[in-house]
Amino acid sequence: MTRHGRRANQGDTLSRAPCRQRLVASAAVGSGSNDESSFKSAVEGVKKFVQAQFLPLGLVAGMLAGVAAPAAGMAAAELGAPTFATAGIFLLSGEELDDDRN
Repeated sequence: MTRHGRRANQGDTLSRAPCRQRLVASAAVGSGSNDESSFKSAVEGVKKFVQAQFLPLGLVAGMLAGVAAPAAGMAAAELGAPTFATAGIFLLSGEELDDDRN
């Protein structure tokens, strides 16, 4: 009996179980083809996110690379990489614009 005076069934038990147990229970129910399709949909979601957010992701990756290897960043700066990077950002942003002229 539960504290509300009714008998607990398996659904009630799972709803009070910790998150990990619920995840294990739901994973046991899934079939192989369902797992594959959910993996494909997750990959598609990540792909869409990266395509939509390529500029901020690229800037963060560049900052992390600069922190990890500052000497390489200094060498790139001497070669004029910031100028080419700025031009590249504008070119990529321009390519992403919709062109309704046909």
